Amino acid sequence: MKKNFILLAISLFTLQWTNAQTYESIFGDSSTYWSIIPFAYCDNACNINLTPDGDTVINTLTYTILPNYGFIREEINLGRVWFYDDVIGQEFLVMDISLNSGDPFIIYNQLGIAETFYVDSISIIDNRKHVYLTGEIAFCGQSEQLIFIEGIGPNAGFNYQMLESGSALPSYMLCHSKDDIPTSGNTLFQNECDICDAGIEQISESKKTVLKIYDVLGRECQETDNTPLLYLYSDGTVKRVYKTND
Repeated sequence: MKKNFILLAISLFTLQWTNAQTYESIFGDSSTYWSIIPFAYCDNACNINLTPDGDTVINTLTYTILPNYGFIREEINLGRVWFYDDVIGQEFLVMDISLNSGDPFIIYNQLGIAETFYVDSISIIDNRKHVYLTGEIAFCGQSEQLIFIEGIGPNAGFNYQMLESGSALPSYMLCHSKDDIPTSGNTLFQNECDICDAGIEQISESKKTVLKIYDVLGRECQETDNTPLLYLYSDGTVKRVYKTND
């Protein structure tokens, strides 16, 4: 009887510890930095450098501001990260470290249609859980499996929802650091954190201007209402724009 009681106590303690565990935060204690390509196509793969700039409240939820990019929040006890797209006005789940092999995960394509992807495998690298999904990052002949990385983020960056086309995502995270210590690099660009293969002259001016407009498939187009578009600016940044004709 005493032995059974001890085993029960151990089991309850283990269950409580498992339920109480948290995952590593994507944020550092004093500083956090990401280098992300928000959208890439064959003749343009320009990164933007992101550092948190305070918090804000949207729909009663507190988000960290990433200037000229969007807003993110994490549920560290669940291993989840959410991205609020201010252009579309919608929040998307973009990382879930609690997933296990075979679990489903929803990614929205460029038409806003939900598509189901699945966890392909799980691994622990440098004491961080890596969740590998059936989707991939792909642009200009380069590809890499979509990975959720504990304490870092998705290797597709945070803005990949509403960009998926045929299981391929055109966004990419180059580098991440916390408290001035690098935590990750990249394989597609050999750990380079600052790149821009735009094939255009860099224009030095006090105010950036729009150089080109692309649709979500990377085709150059004209400005169109009620359609998600990608604007390439003179400083090398790319921003997703959605204008209505209201």
